[in-house]
This record gives sequence, C-alpha cells and structure tokens, in this order.
Amino acid sequence: MRNTGDEMDGFSRFFPGGTEPDPAAIRAAGLAARPFPEYASRDEIVAVAGLVNAERADCRHFGYETPPGRLMAARPDEAARHAFDFGYLDVLIAFEAARTFIWLPDHHEFFVIFAPPAVLEKIRAAGIFAYDYDDYAHEAYFAGRRSEFLIAAGRRYTIDPSGEGPDAPIARP
Repeated sequence: MRNTGDEMDGFSRFFPGGTEPDPAAIRAAGLAARPFPEYASRDEIVAVAGLVNAERADCRHFGYETPPGRLMAARPDEAARHAFDFGYLDVLIAFEAARTFIWLPDHHEFFVIFAPPAVLEKIRAAGIFAYDYDDYAHEAYFAGRRSEFLIAAGRRYTIDPSGEGPDAPIARP
C-alpha cells in the first residue's frame, strides 16, 4: 500500500512505505510495541478491546498488489472476524480511542501490538496470550533461518518510545 493524500489518516501514518509498520513512526507517536506469537485469535482480539475499553475498531487490510480495504467503526468481534476473513493479507486493527493497534501480518507467525507503554504492559500482564515471544522464537522447531527471522522481528518490533531501536526491515526467509 502506498499512501496518497486521502490515505493519510490515523491508520496509515504507521505504514508510510508499504505493508510493514515503521518503528520510527510508532516511536514518534509515543507508543511502545511488542510482538506476540502466531496469529491473534478472535477471543484474544476481543479481550484486548475489553481491556482497553474499546467499543469500536477501524480495520484495514492490504497486501502486495492488492487494493486496501476498510472496515470502519466495527464492534471488536466484527473487527476480529474481519481479521480472519482477510487473513491472507496484512490486517491492522485500530482501537483509535485507546491509541492501541494490532498488526496481523499475512504470514501468521507473529503479530504486533502497539499502544501507550502502560497500556501495552497491562495487555502483556493480563495473561491474554499464552506464551512468551522470545521462548517461541527460540523453539527448536524453528531452528535455522525461521528462528533467525522471528528473532529479528522480535528485535525490530520491541519498541520503547523513549529509546533507540533497529529500524531496518527484516528479511523473510
């Protein structure tokens, strides 16, 4: 997805160069980010919405040579269904009122939540997600290039808004 004048909204500011969020843009917005294993389930998306008191979500799905699509002002369960309906593409769910975003890449190996630091810590500590991303990325099952990819993604998308972090895109294996 390339941004045009009408695309520069609350959603696309985090995706200035294509289909991957820009860590510098996340950091500049004062948000923290953290990757989580696999693909967020419908129940997990709804649980995050409940935790941040989000009653509505805006969604966008996009992919290589695919026109972006939108679902605006959806209930959290509708946003979760949208994520699964378009799971073959990248999906971003934006709980704008809570400044909380869930990016679900098309490969389903991880997803990233970005939010204000205290909100992200509240989400992490709530126990919504079963296991730790670092443990996941280092599982013997992923030995080799896949593990290297997941570890690089973990470094890229673990963002502290007050600190420096790697901003180079990660290469898929």
